[in-house]
Amino acid sequence: MIMKSREDALKELLKPIKWSWSSSIYARQNLVSKRHAAVDNVYPFLTDEEKQLADAWFEKESYSGLWD
Repeated sequence: MIMKSREDALKELLKPIKWSWSSSIYARQNLVSKRHAAVDNVYPFLTDEEKQLADAWFEKESYSGLWD
């Protein structure tokens, strides 16, 4: 079993969310909400520097208004 370093795991989690524009709105919402939930789950365990990265990611990956 290959273990990722903490840094590699965080980088993987904070990658930009990508989807196919031909996918349904529900599929896109599901993808975004699952990734946000994953970041929310690890957030309490992050260092202050990592929290700053996560906060920036949340702001960039908010997609507010995309579903209207």
